[in-house]
Amino acid sequence: EFDNQLVYIQGKQLHDNLYLFALLPEKDVLAAGQWLRTLFAIAILVSTIITVILLFFALNYLVIKPVHILAIASREIGAGNLDIQLPARPEDEIGSLYFCFNQMVKRLRSALTQIEQVNADLEEKVRLRTLSLEQLNRELEVERQKADAANLAKSEFIANISHELRTP
Repeated sequence: EFDNQLVYIQGKQLHDNLYLFALLPEKDVLAAGQWLRTLFAIAILVSTIITVILLFFALNYLVIKPVHILAIASREIGAGNLDIQLPARPEDEIGSLYFCFNQMVKRLRSALTQIEQVNADLEEKVRLRTLSLEQLNRELEVERQKADAANLAKSEFIANISHELRTP
């Protein structure tokens, strides 16, 4: 301490046994480093901003955009469009999700095809059964008409017999 001030001492060898020493007040030493602190603060601020921007672009490319594509594809499938096929991606979590999504769409297409085939088979069976029932109804109608005619003939026969028995 020099005159109740904090000072720094700095020395330099000028010759074999010749040294030069200087007393530097603390405020002068700190003032000399002020531009360095300012430069360091600016460098930290710029590197932080660049890091945030690069992180945003990386997240956008690696996560946000692929999830958005997946959401659009899900909406398309919800609307009934099963022709959606997501692009192949690297073997990461999003790539695995895309692969599983594509497998799900293939299975949905297959199930829909099977359902359509079963419906077509059932419609054909119903059509054939309906034709068979219509034929059976026509045959039954013919048989009913025969039975009505036989019943009418029987009634007339009985009426004739009854009349013949009552009248000599």
